[in-house]
Amino acid sequence: DFARNYSLEIKDEVKSAIAGASSMQDEISRIGKIAEKYAGYSAYAKTQAEKDTAAGWVCDVWDCELNTLCTRIAGIPDDDKREELLTDQKNWNSMKDEVMANNIGGSEDNGSTYPVLESGFMENITQNRCNILANEIAKSRNENFKMPERSIYGTFVDNQGTGRMCSSLITREGEGDDNEAIISI
Repeated sequence: DFARNYSLEIKDEVKSAIAGASSMQDEISRIGKIAEKYAGYSAYAKTQAEKDTAAGWVCDVWDCELNTLCTRIAGIPDDDKREELLTDQKNWNSMKDEVMANNIGGSEDNGSTYPVLESGFMENITQNRCNILANEIAKSRNENFKMPERSIYGTFVDNQGTGRMCSSLITREGEGDDNEAIISI
């Protein structure tokens, strides 16, 4: 039902996944399954608006997980590491829209597909951010955490310790299966 607001269900499912997880690795795996469930709904989308809505649900799953991970950073016993992670998270939050615009362009460049592109990009970087924070929390608990294999495509940002993007490297598949790199300074 694309008219339905799944926000509360997503929060409850994420909360339940966290409560039932035996480790940070297990938690991220459980969250991934929730995201897959909502991604499956897009197969039933008939209109662009329904595709936009379905794409947003998956992004909401990872955003909800990110919010819970951010609150758990406060439990990291190492003061320096905790402050570093909190600063990094503030910087990530302040740069994510600019990084997205550099990657996918604006709505005027993409027309009606922009919301799906926006949700997909935000899902990807938010999931990546969740993995980074989960790894750090796992380290503070003396747990093992295996980071997912990195793609050759991605965005690499240098903020020089600030909350703004100073330079970036974007690698992606171009036209005709060529690889392309975009460097911004």
